[in-house]
Amino acid sequence: MNVTYQYIEDLIASGEFSQTREWAICALQELESESKKTSNTYRKLFRVAGLLIDIGSLAPDNEAVSLGLKTLETYQTALLPLVDEHHYHYCVGNAKDSLVPVQRPDQRGFASIRELVDVKNCFWRAIRATNGNIPPEYGVNLANSLKQQFRLAEALDWYDYATPFGISQAHINRSEALKLLNLISNSFTVKLLDEVASGYEAVLDSPEVPPNARPHYLQLAKEARRLVHQFCVDHDINPDLDHRIDEDEYTQQTDFRKFCIDRRLALSEHSLYCRCAASTRDNLTIPTVGGIPGEFIVPMEAVLNRLKSEFSFCRRMYFEYLHYPTDENLQHESCFSELLNQELLGLQVEKLRTSFRACFGILDKIAEAVCDLHGLHPSKGHIYFESFWQLNNPGRMAQFDAAKSPGLLALHSIATDLNGADGGEWAFFKKWRNALEHGALVLQPEGATDVWGSFKEKPGVILVSERDFVYHLEHLLRLTRSAIFSFVFLVRDHGLRMKEQNPDGISMPIYRQDFP
Repeated sequence: MNVTYQYIEDLIASGEFSQTREWAICALQELESESKKTSNTYRKLFRVAGLLIDIGSLAPDNEAVSLGLKTLETYQTALLPLVDEHHYHYCVGNAKDSLVPVQRPDQRGFASIRELVDVKNCFWRAIRATNGNIPPEYGVNLANSLKQQFRLAEALDWYDYATPFGISQAHINRSEALKLLNLISNSFTVKLLDEVASGYEAVLDSPEVPPNARPHYLQLAKEARRLVHQFCVDHDINPDLDHRIDEDEYTQQTDFRKFCIDRRLALSEHSLYCRCAASTRDNLTIPTVGGIPGEFIVPMEAVLNRLKSEFSFCRRMYFEYLHYPTDENLQHESCFSELLNQELLGLQVEKLRTSFRACFGILDKIAEAVCDLHGLHPSKGHIYFESFWQLNNPGRMAQFDAAKSPGLLALHSIATDLNGADGGEWAFFKKWRNALEHGALVLQPEGATDVWGSFKEKPGVILVSERDFVYHLEHLLRLTRSAIFSFVFLVRDHGLRMKEQNPDGISMPIYRQDFP
């Protein structure tokens, strides 16, 4: 049977999809007919399901994809102990992604985003199951899903993770994401267009790209280069010199600013795709160069100021934890009792705990501001970022669709990551946050022991290793940063709609504070 599978894979590679579909279905029927299935049978079923999903995705053929997905879900209990868990969830995610109807970005509403949420959750689940050893293909497929949900800051992070591995789709889709960013952010830089062109150019000689597709990407690259050239001529810029300056400017930045850029924690639009001096400051603001009118601009910019202030504190605490040594004198002065439970205490670990809690405060402030801007306050209950949406309530979906924008759709997608009711893979973050507030989350070194059982008597206590908490804090920081960008894009979009209705409206200028 192994020869048959290899034959099927060879046919897929040659594009003979109709013939491979029949071979794969025959193999599946033969395996399912076995009255007593062994471990080897289930491994073969997993392989056949993957082949059907590949065939259906490339053909395209939704029936083949559905059959492969049904096989994975039917035998999930038997398969998970036998195959890599991350590979299982990755295959399920690919299948569900193939079954989502293709839509233009301007056609997407909350119902279509909801269809994509399950796909995104599958890819997050796969990535979590790798324990940090993430195959680049997983990053690309997650990025593709995030891009479809307008979470462009995160999508670009994952494309950047995958491009060094030479994956053509990472380069191509990064360029597409940058073009979408240009539309959604309503801002423009020549560097962004230069990056778009570079992404298409990077795949022109790739064996992964079919020869008949290369002229298309060449044309896209030429068009972007033409715009770059014209802009440089109009503004007397030497593009080659500009590239060298970019790297020189990066090396001159402070260690903390390099940390913010490298860890994807900067609040500068330019930092999403470049490391030059334009990324030196968190100069993200709601108004663009063209100006945005509306009395709501100042209140929303005041919210953004608070978000930036609190986020700056969160990431600074994280940076200091990683790079500043523990002050042994302060530890000595604190005089903690030795309980032989290896709980981490003191200033350093409190930086981590405080940063984690504060991120949720930022997200809740975004939710409050969205409700104020669009009149979306829920009929009852507190406003929490992950749960205020309540789209299943009568009339609620229509309310949100009336106010929809890429930024608002992105914020909803982010919220589903943190909501257990939506199958959010990061819903445990909220449990951790609540446990931190009430003293029920304990941080310990990896492999810690509790000699006297001091935590056994406390119901609901959550024990987390320092390494795991640090890893998840950085993810929460990036998710929070993404939400801040989406909030800005949401308010800009609202302002530009108002400008279309009242072209003569007075634009509110916003000036940045400078400090000596």
